[in-house]
Amino acid sequence: MKKGKQEIIPAKKEGGVSSTRQKILEVAGQVFAEKGFDRATSKEITELANTNAASVNYYFGGLEELYKAVLHEAGSRLITTDTIRSVIEEKSNPQAKLYAFMGIFVQALASPISSSWVLRVISRELVHPTSVAAPFKGKERVERIFIIKNIVSELMGLPANHPAVERGCLSIISPCFMLLICDRPSLQEMFPNLGFTQKDAPALVKHLTDYALAGIASIANDIESK
Repeated sequence: MKKGKQEIIPAKKEGGVSSTRQKILEVAGQVFAEKGFDRATSKEITELANTNAASVNYYFGGLEELYKAVLHEAGSRLITTDTIRSVIEEKSNPQAKLYAFMGIFVQALASPISSSWVLRVISRELVHPTSVAAPFKGKERVERIFIIKNIVSELMGLPANHPAVERGCLSIISPCFMLLICDRPSLQEMFPNLGFTQKDAPALVKHLTDYALAGIASIANDIESK
């Protein structure tokens, strides 16, 4: 080995996944959640993970790629697009599809994962988007919006690109985003009886869905009567 270069010895693989790589990913998730991408360094991450200083480059190809990997991991742990699509495809009418969509989202936010770094990393990226993640997020975002647009389009009996359909999507997504990005202790302080546990989730799903359905139906009727 040439002087000045740090030797990387790949970790043993457990279940096909490098244990060192996964350890770096977990630590990086915590650091990015706490500091954001701009203030995080490979040095701090590898020191906290107790790994070689060059391991971020070895396993991920650099800090930017590590950040993308953390975002991908966070999204996969919270909700995958494939999960949303498969659950919704099982439903026969748009009302049931909307209940299913809300159910997946609220159940995920009420699960133990809500207290991990996962939610905080996603929230940071939503509130303060990085240029690093822009290409990475594009496809996933478009696919999920497409799913919601189709549901609202069915509910309103209007084309998916109709302005009323897009406003309906916004009405559905807004409370979901609030639950996702708002500080949980602050929400609990403002709404102490709302309930944020898994046992509270069904009532919240029903409320959000019924509220959205009523509004969508009212707007669709107004458009039809004109």
